[in-house]
Amino acid sequence: MRIVIKLFLSFIVSFHAVSWAECDLTVAPTTPAERFTEMSNPAILRDTHTGLQWQRCALGSTWSKSEGCSVTEGVQGVYTWDEALAATPNGWRLPNKKEL
Repeated sequence: MRIVIKLFLSFIVSFHAVSWAECDLTVAPTTPAERFTEMSNPAILRDTHTGLQWQRCALGSTWSKSEGCSVTEGVQGVYTWDEALAATPNGWRLPNKKEL
């Protein structure tokens, strides 16, 4: 019985560790673009309503006005929660579900 419980718990823990989020491109944006202002670094936007700062591009991409987001480091992809936390720059945090 103990082996079954240990296997079940290890399954639950490992399943949780590999969960991820994806953007649903079929959902229309609900926040008007006018709410965002460019910071001194144009790759970062500030939401004037919430005060939150957002990176324009996903990890592994860079922003340019002419090209938008483009992959530069070859690391753009799916991350586990722990990998995403480890890649978060100092002073930043991952957004919660409501903020996305």
